[in-house]
Amino acid sequence: MGEKILVQHPFFENLRAYVTPTSVAPLHELFFDGALVRPIPDIHESRARCEKQIAQIREDVTRSRNATPYKLSVTRELFEFIGELWLKETPIQEIDS
Repeated sequence: MGEKILVQHPFFENLRAYVTPTSVAPLHELFFDGALVRPIPDIHESRARCEKQIAQIREDVTRSRNATPYKLSVTRELFEFIGELWLKETPIQEIDS
């Protein structure tokens, strides 16, 4: 937090910027790593967590009319990982000559 980092569009390498985050929040938690690491929350806890996170999204992004596009940027490391996955999972055509 407070440290300048380079981020970029998840699919277009030339769309990038330096940002200095004012807060950082984890987006996921580890529950399974070959075995259950911690108890899985029940459906009511999961629903409450989702509702809380949705309530934190700006209203101009969630409004039903003329919503502001939600901008997403990723770190260079995540961009490269996405690219590797994309190439790995994309079928390769065979061309008969």
